Amino acid sequence: MSTADWLYSQTTVCEALAEHYDFQVARRTRPIDWFSVPADYKMAAVAGDGTGSMFVECRNSEGRACVVYVGSQGGAGVLGPSLFEWLNILVLLPYWQDVLKFSGGGQLVEMRRAASEFEEELVAGDPTFAGVRSELIATLSANESLDAVRALHENLGRNPGMVVRAPDGFPFQSLLGASTIDRLRSRMARLRDLGA
Repeated sequence: MSTADWLYSQTTVCEALAEHYDFQVARRTRPIDWFSVPADYKMAAVAGDGTGSMFVECRNSEGRACVVYVGSQGGAGVLGPSLFEWLNILVLLPYWQDVLKFSGGGQLVEMRRAASEFEEELVAGDPTFAGVRSELIATLSANESLDAVRALHENLGRNPGMVVRAPDGFPFQSLLGASTIDRLRSRMARLRDLGA
């Protein structure tokens, strides 16, 4: 049984991923017409999120596979070499999109700093989350000691040939943002000062 087929059968896991990770598992039977991947890859939608974006599994004739996030706002990137490995990263790094947004253009050190900040906020804001994460780690047999930030960083550059294109042929943009967590803090401080 594939990881996707197993996941579809796990109602409790799917509900937890949807509620706490905005990873909405669903089979898709309709054709995907708002983006394309290289012709030698076959793709299958695995999940979506609240923005209308999609997570797709892609595999070519040589057996090379990856999980790609295709954003509804025009960003795309490879998140993992397999669905299982992506789920491991996701469970450990639920704020992965923020980590990429404040990565300073893809700098690992900035991604780590952002992850630390958002982890602290998450734990403080949701006392129940630690328990949810622990249950998912156990159910998914995930590697709790995985360096999820490094893995995500490496995966984004793992398959440069995986270019997602819009119907007009233009490539989707990188998921890596130019901002950093320091810039976010400065912006928030200015807003607080203005409201004081």
